[in-house]
Amino acid sequence: MTVRIGVTNQKGGVSKTTNTINVAGALSDQGLNVLAVDMDPQGYLSHRLGFGDAYTSEDASLYDALNTPADYDITDLVVSHIEFDLLP
Repeated sequence: MTVRIGVTNQKGGVSKTTNTINVAGALSDQGLNVLAVDMDPQGYLSHRLGFGDAYTSEDASLYDALNTPADYDITDLVVSHIEFDLLP
């Protein structure tokens, strides 16, 4: 069974990224496969997890895949993290 959890808020500085990292880590510790998706325009989740280069890369991105989904396999954009995977 796939479960999706969204952490959203219009206001900045309310711990969206911190909560996302903590929830993803806790679920991973429970033995679940977790994919964190960074939809923040600043890419803060990617930066906090040490993947700032993947976020700013000129390679295909989540943005590209959302604009022209038929042209991309989303699984090719996922990067591995020690605890859970990330889609920067």
